[in-house]
Amino acid sequence: TEINLEDNNLDGGLTQEIGVFRFLLKMSLYSNKVSSRLPSQIGELADLEYLWIDNNRMGGPLPSEIGRMSSLIQMDIYSNRFSSSVPTELGQLRNLERFSAYSNLLQGSIPTQIGNMNNLKELFLDSNSIGGSIPSELGQATALYDLRLFDNNLVGSIPNALSSLEDLQILYLDSNEITGPITVIEELPSLVDFQAFRNRLSGTIPNDIGDLGGLSVLDLNTNRMKGNIPDSLGESGSLEKLDLSKNEFGGNIPEGLEECTGLKKLRLNNNILVGSIPEWMGDLDELRELLLATNRLSGPIPEELGELTQLNQLTLEFNEITGKVSTDLCDYNVMRLSADCEGANAPVECECCTACCDSNGCVQLSGVSATARTAGLG
Repeated sequence: TEINLEDNNLDGGLTQEIGVFRFLLKMSLYSNKVSSRLPSQIGELADLEYLWIDNNRMGGPLPSEIGRMSSLIQMDIYSNRFSSSVPTELGQLRNLERFSAYSNLLQGSIPTQIGNMNNLKELFLDSNSIGGSIPSELGQATALYDLRLFDNNLVGSIPNALSSLEDLQILYLDSNEITGPITVIEELPSLVDFQAFRNRLSGTIPNDIGDLGGLSVLDLNTNRMKGNIPDSLGESGSLEKLDLSKNEFGGNIPEGLEECTGLKKLRLNNNILVGSIPEWMGDLDELRELLLATNRLSGPIPEELGELTQLNQLTLEFNEITGKVSTDLCDYNVMRLSADCEGANAPVECECCTACCDSNGCVQLSGVSATARTAGLG
């Protein structure tokens, strides 16, 4: 038995008599204007397997009676106005595979009882106001492959117990107040996408990160991490996005990234990197973004960068590099191109930069080449 009334512009609320549908297997009411609370009688639907009430206007606390819905496989309540905390009784739903509650007004902490949910594969609690620390008990939910906790008020460190999640592919922890190192990620063999930007993470990138053969996205921007970027990071060659900007990483641009021929976004700006820009960067044919501004890089600008035909963003300013930006880039669809090309004695020559910078800041250019401008022809 099913109720399928999704996307029907329905308003009003769920009746307390909902409990009479005890043989109901699926309730689909998503994308309507339902505005009531979720009645406690929902717990009487012991046979219900799919509860999809997302994208409505429902609010109030989640009833503890949901813990009696022992047959639930998927519970989608995202994009509503549910408040209070996630009930601890959620941990009684041993058959639940997906709990999607993002974009609500949930508070409190993550229940430790979620660790009892042996079949839970997807847990989406992002974009709420959940606080406290990430419970180590989540490491007991060993079926998890997609864990999204970003955009909350989480504090504390990433628990080492998460290393038990051998099937975890996606881990989003960004936009919280999480502290400490990220050493646990080297123990997650299936990890594909790890995003923990805008936190207070510290420490270094573990050397064994190269053992993560499927890692495609690593985004740690806007943290307090330091040390050298390990060459092993590029060993698998699977990286498509690497964002380490706005940290305190030093040393050279790692040679191991040369193996990442599918890399599309490389953001290393606002660190303290030294050395030169390697010529092999011109071999990264898929590169769309190369952000190197605000470091301590030196030496000439490699002519090979002109071979990056897919490039649409290149930032080189506030370094100690010299030379000429390849004019080949002028023929591509580069929407943002900036360098230290401001003034008659600028260390960089750039004919098609969109911004030229010096120690006083940057000047945005529109339709005038930097060469013409510094020569007084613009």
